[in-house]
Amino acid sequence: MQSRSTFHRSIRVKRMLKCVCLGAITALLAFAPAASVAQPGPADIVYRLSVTDRANGTLDGTERISFTNSGAVRQHDLWLRLWGNGPGGCALSVVRVRVIAGARASDPTLGCTALRLRLSHSIAPGDRGVVVLAISIALPETNARLGRHGTTHLYGNAIPTVAPIIAGRPALGPYLALGDPFVTTSARWDVSLTHRANVMAATSGDVIRRSPVVGGWITEQLRAPSSRDFMIATGAWRVTTGQVGGVRLRVLAPTQVSNSAALFGVARHALRTFTGWLGGMGRDRLDIVITPGLESQGMEYPGVVLSEPNEETVAHEIAHQWFSVLVGSNGASQPWLDETPTTYVQLAERDDLGWCNLSNPLADFGTARLDWTLAQFTRRPGWYDAVYAGGACAFQILAQDWGEARVLKMLRGYTTAERGLIATSDDLIGAIRAAAPAGYDVDGWLRRVRLAG
Repeated sequence: MQSRSTFHRSIRVKRMLKCVCLGAITALLAFAPAASVAQPGPADIVYRLSVTDRANGTLDGTERISFTNSGAVRQHDLWLRLWGNGPGGCALSVVRVRVIAGARASDPTLGCTALRLRLSHSIAPGDRGVVVLAISIALPETNARLGRHGTTHLYGNAIPTVAPIIAGRPALGPYLALGDPFVTTSARWDVSLTHRANVMAATSGDVIRRSPVVGGWITEQLRAPSSRDFMIATGAWRVTTGQVGGVRLRVLAPTQVSNSAALFGVARHALRTFTGWLGGMGRDRLDIVITPGLESQGMEYPGVVLSEPNEETVAHEIAHQWFSVLVGSNGASQPWLDETPTTYVQLAERDDLGWCNLSNPLADFGTARLDWTLAQFTRRPGWYDAVYAGGACAFQILAQDWGEARVLKMLRGYTTAERGLIATSDDLIGAIRAAAPAGYDVDGWLRRVRLAG
């Protein structure tokens, strides 16, 4: 059985607070997000992307965004999130945008991670609007989810996306270096990606057509009918491929990674188990990109997982295909919604929850609550494992009291009900209440795991 110290080392993926100065903390507190309830706004979003991944780590081209005004009044503007500018802020400006048609841009804000577009013509309720952008993404030379090293290019959280409407206003929380401060809306993506012929591409879309281009290039036509983001990764990899049910699973790793076969076995078993427990993940391909020394250790995107060559991290990030990819949430205001069920099913799959302190699952995390925001955890980053270890053990209490099968049935019902939506804490707690055996003291459990009281 895995020791608790080993557990904490293996599960602390993409979670370390890298660099948050006092000013950023103040800004973070000032922009604490509201409750995560989607409101009328831009809907039925379609992204049409035509880009080229160049050898120097630049992705450039055009992005056409069309949307329906689902509100009751005319829509005059559209907010974009440029999350790729988060780590470097305006000083680096990894993501640059120029409006070609349909709007004019205001000055970027929130460290150049938010851009307001004033629409050329207001959009009546029920009508569609279109904006066309020229985009350029220049990767920093770093081994991170947004970076390049050697022939590997990782464009994590790089493509501009529409800010969803949360509690009646655009979701404009600041970038945080701790955790995943992102919230996105499911949309259709039609992508034309041109890349060097001597590298492969892992993306969030299915390949519709692949065509050679004169001069040693390849163009891939890709489609993702419902995806919260679109990840693009290119590199010179050795590939292990197989089928898990109806899903094509690939592990893509540099030749120096010696445990690719073992990682593929872990991924195959995890994917089969999670699908049996939670239902299909909503897509028919999953790429696991192995990147030794990855700064964040691991990160999930629709249909793509980034990971160090570590078995626990691979399984954890695969579980995120259900919690944050299939079922969305506001990662800044309610990080437990993603990390707690993800960590629980990851550890339950390996029968590795015997170390839990079931009488006080958050005992090691001071006064932290399971439902703290990232703003609160930023002030005490050492307690952020509460949403991982503490949360997994909170669910293990339910498994002990109800039986594991009942907890997994509850999670399957939750993922079915919230599929494609932006869930809230009330949604998950409501699912727990509905699934509880007659007479079970759910309020007592909520107090015990610091979700109430």
